[in-house]
Amino acid sequence: MSDQKIAAPLDIPTQIISQLLIKGYLHRKDAIELMDPNIRKEVEDRFQRVGLSLVSSAYSEYYGIRLIKEVESDPRNDWPSNYKMDEACYALLVILWVKLVLPKRVSKDEERSLEINKQTLLVEDQNAWKKYTSSISWETLYAEFGKKLGGKTKFNSYIGQLKRMGFIHYTKKEHIIAGPIMEVLIDGHKMASYIRDSCIAELLTKKKDEVKGT
Repeated sequence: MSDQKIAAPLDIPTQIISQLLIKGYLHRKDAIELMDPNIRKEVEDRFQRVGLSLVSSAYSEYYGIRLIKEVESDPRNDWPSNYKMDEACYALLVILWVKLVLPKRVSKDEERSLEINKQTLLVEDQNAWKKYTSSISWETLYAEFGKKLGGKTKFNSYIGQLKRMGFIHYTKKEHIIAGPIMEVLIDGHKMASYIRDSCIAELLTKKKDEVKGT
């Protein structure tokens, strides 16, 4: 009989934290304990002590983690660089966020203005994500931006990189959708605010109207 001691089972917050650190995200059904305010606070407090925050989105079925604002503002912690993204890959990620995530936040089906939506997103609705699924095809994406991002070879490598990292998901390239960390790693409020206050929103609306008119 072995004298080796059997390790005590990990407590629930430790289990959740370790899985988030390993994977970078957790499906809601695999972390239902986070619905308990005490467990969630314990997880949040532990992350806070090491410069991380637990994040979720009203329109995502996942939890994720990202740097707290004070840490993220340090130039040494620029996360696109730490994720080994060059400028073109990062540009493609922003484009994909606009194509796949922004429509959920400005859905006319829900008749929400950008300002109203900004407020409702602060209240977590664990079922809201089920109402929205945006997708785009590789061909459409490449036709619009492929040449500007370096041509077919580089474009394919960027798409593959973003899929491996969990920003996008697809089984067939004609149906690219937001991946597990697209909603939770990117600060959606900041991105949506930037787009709303810039000419990008106007251009997107104009483009949508042009498509409807064809």
